Formats: sequence, C-alpha cells, structure tokens
Amino acid sequence: MIDRLILKEMCAAAAPFSPRQGGSLPILSTFRITAEPDKITLRATDIDTAFEISALVNPQITPDNFDLCIEASKLRGIVEKLWGDEIEIVQSGDGHVVILDGTGARFEFPVMSVDDFPDVFGRPETEADDKVPLTKFTLTGKAVYSLFAGVLPVVPTKDPRKVLMGVLLTGKDDVASRVGMDTKRYEYVSAMATDGKSLLCRFAPCAGANQLPDMIIPRAVAQQIVALAENGGDINFTLCRNGRRLIVESASKEFSVRIFASLIEGQYPNVDMIIPKPSAVMSFDLPTLQTAIGQAEVATDERTSSVSVSISPDKEEQGELSVSAASNYEGLYDGKFPITAQGEKVAAVFHCKFLQRILNTLPAQSVTWKFHSAHLPHVFTCDGVEGFALLMPIRQNQE
Repeated sequence: MIDRLILKEMCAAAAPFSPRQGGSLPILSTFRITAEPDKITLRATDIDTAFEISALVNPQITPDNFDLCIEASKLRGIVEKLWGDEIEIVQSGDGHVVILDGTGARFEFPVMSVDDFPDVFGRPETEADDKVPLTKFTLTGKAVYSLFAGVLPVVPTKDPRKVLMGVLLTGKDDVASRVGMDTKRYEYVSAMATDGKSLLCRFAPCAGANQLPDMIIPRAVAQQIVALAENGGDINFTLCRNGRRLIVESASKEFSVRIFASLIEGQYPNVDMIIPKPSAVMSFDLPTLQTAIGQAEVATDERTSSVSVSISPDKEEQGELSVSAASNYEGLYDGKFPITAQGEKVAAVFHCKFLQRILNTLPAQSVTWKFHSAHLPHVFTCDGVEGFALLMPIRQNQE
C-alpha cells in the first residue's frame, strides 16, 4: 500500500516536467514510478529537463517491487479523485496496471515499457573522471530562494534572444561594486535577470564562487528551484562535465528531489555596459511611492504608459513626492504627497508597469535610489536585501 497524499504531492511536483499528452514521443507524457522495499520514486522528463522525487515508505506495507510508466494525467487524476488514505498499485503480466483503494474504487489501464523511458540521470557526463571533474557547490535554501525568487519577475516568457529567457548564475562578475555595494567580505554567487528595460540582481555567500563558470538556467527550471528552496534545507548544484547540464539536488524529511536540466547556451549580455556608477543618492519611504504609482496607473494606457516621478527632500528628513501621468484616452493624474526622504533631489520618467514591478521586489520600508542623471539607468537598493534593481528611464521625447 502507498500513502495517497504522499503520491499526490509527488505527482504535483513532477507535473511541470511532463509534456502534455499527444506529443511526438508518447513515453514523455508518462510518469515512471518505481517501488522498492523502502521507497517510492517518481520520474518525469521532457528530454531537456528531468525530474526525480523519492519518498521513504514503511517496508512492512510496501508492495512487491515494480517499475512501470503510467500516463501522467491519469495517475494525477486518480490520486486526486480517490478517497482512501492508501492505494494499491498492482502490475499485471499483460501490460496493464490496476490501481485500487479500500473504498471499492478500481482502475485498470495499459502501461508503457520502461525501456523506452529516457534514462537522463544515467548519462556519462553526470559522472566525474580524472580529466574533467564535476563542478559542485552548495547553497542554503534561504540563499537559493533569495537568488532566484528575487530576479524571476523580470525574466521574459517570450523573447527572440533566448539567453534572456533564463537566470544567469555566476561567481565572476563583480557588478556589486559598480552600484556602491560591499560584497568583499565574502565570496559570493550572483543571480541576474533582465528583459532589456529592467534588471534584477541578487547575491549570496558561496565558498569557491570565483571558480564558478557562467550558467544560464531556464526560467521554468528556476521556478522549480524556488519551489525546492521553500522547503528549506541545503540545495546542492552539480555542473556536468560537458558544461551544458546542471543537476540540482535537495532533501527534506519527506522527499528527496533531483532536477537534471539543460542550460541555455549562448553569451549573456554584458550588463556592466549599462550599470552606471551612481553620483547621487536619495533614501525615501517606499510605501508612499508605491501608493502614488498605483494611483497614476489608472491614467495610463497602452500608448501612453509613462509616469513622471520627482522627490524633493526638505529639512529633518521630510520632503515632497510628485507623481504625474497623462493619457489621451484615460485622462490626467497629478499627485503631491509628503514623504520621508533625505539626500539629493531626483526626477525621472519611467514606464509605469516596469516601475511597479521593480518596486514590488523591494521588501523593505526604506529604499535607496542611486542615480547619475535622469537619462541614465537608475538603481534601487534596500536594507536586508543583498542585491539591487535597475530600471531604464524613458526620455521625454520617446512618447
């Protein structure tokens, strides 16, 4: 017998890695499920990425060993619809599988041969040899979550530049010093993402980071890595010998997980070219600006999406926030608010939605706005976040 809720969680975790039914290779629409005396393992793959999740089980109630490929949508539907706490999976000798629980429900349908299921984790490049060792590093779950969740908001879902559809993980580029951040107290790895108009970057301590090569991790894989990080615990990364695939491993009390992913090949844009060296700094109260930008959005449309922002500091850390937006179709907006601020006066014009997205990635109440001029990229940082956000302004004559 197998705990239905455990199998349900395993199926839900593996679902993003199994293509929908009807593809050119039907075997890819299946889950490979393997029962051993002390654990159950579920695998899914779309060739580029493979996923494996295992759960320890009570050897006294685990059925005889089996290894079979079940259509993913059918297995997910069964474990979601059945009522019993435990289910039994029986592999018959005629190429069928029978699934039943203690409530009287019974399912039977054909299975596919496990010989046709791609053995992605068994590829030679996943093993080290004397000539080309594997590159390995470990990060805490908290660090991984900060790195990937902190930059995913700007990763495009579609872009002709394929390299932008992923997260750049690297230990080489010291972009932190360009925006006035101090990361020299430790070796760090950085995660970076850009859509061409905005950029997000996060840092995390990592021993031996300066030896790591650049890795562009696909957006979908990065999302699954974030899901692993939410469970806590350390996450192990292994770069395969050919440098084109990455293995991500994590273990919790309930499950152990492995992701085997093809990296995006190509040269990531040289972001050093667009990161200015700030010459002026302004610190301000973030919630006030977020409220004003949310109001200004009502007066924007697809053709006129710009919003003008100005913060003028006064004495005793007080100042005035001025936000305006105008549209030929939606009308006008103009707002002036008192704001806690100190530093040099700043004024710039941004795309409203891009500015909102950037501000939403900053969790602190107080944010530092670093800039050189109104027309160069603007940098935002905040206490408690090892990283920064960069946003390109709109020139007045562009709209």
